[in-house]
Amino acid sequence: MGDTTMEPDFAGGFGAAAASFATLDEALWNPISTAAVLRAHPRFDEYVLDACAGDGASALPTAELVGTGGVVDAVDFAEPLIELARQRAGERMPQLRFHVADVTAWE
Repeated sequence: MGDTTMEPDFAGGFGAAAASFATLDEALWNPISTAAVLRAHPRFDEYVLDACAGDGASALPTAELVGTGGVVDAVDFAEPLIELARQRAGERMPQLRFHVADVTAWE
């Protein structure tokens, strides 16, 4: 039986797998994210929370849809994934804000 007195290191596990996440973008994350974004239908000037944003597969297209008048807060507890998302976004989307945090405790 595992040690039940220690809190699991989810951020470390996801962070260690960050490169693997990116290799799955085309086959997995982009289609899932596209479907979610289409279903949520973010609009121009809207404020959006992207919880568990990962490497930004849904945050980037959402930021494009809300435009510079909107805001997308992309939150994930795995810093390497947020760093991948920042790299993907570059400087072209000032409306996209990245946060390394536990979304369940984020204000």
